[in-house]
Amino acid sequence: MLIPMVVSNVLANQFMVPLNRISEYTKSVIIGACFNIIIELPLIFYYSAMGAAAASVCSEVVVAGIQIYYCREDFEFTRVFESVLGVSIIGLVLFGIATVMNGTIANLFLAAIISVALALLYLLFTFKWLKERINNLIQAS
Repeated sequence: MLIPMVVSNVLANQFMVPLNRISEYTKSVIIGACFNIIIELPLIFYYSAMGAAAASVCSEVVVAGIQIYYCREDFEFTRVFESVLGVSIIGLVLFGIATVMNGTIANLFLAAIISVALALLYLLFTFKWLKERINNLIQAS
């Protein structure tokens, strides 16, 4: 849920509102709210709180998608999403390692140390990868 919220928040507050594209922003939020109401009722009925959470995530994706559609000519979204994809892959690999190790380590202190080490690895790989991407963008300019 965090990524679609961040995307829609940045596009809305940093781009659409300052450039007076309020009507497009409002349309995206209203469509997202209507979508949420439509899918939330059956999901809550069948899945309770998990259904409400799933409906919220889907609605945030819809809002972000609509805002991306409205801003598609103003940004090179492929370049933006290439960065997101790379960082996400690094995070998924480390998440997989942590998940496998979660069931195998009984010592809580050791598990905490390994978790911190994995978080540091994630930051290291992410910063290294982003530094290379930024350098490539600067060189291409």
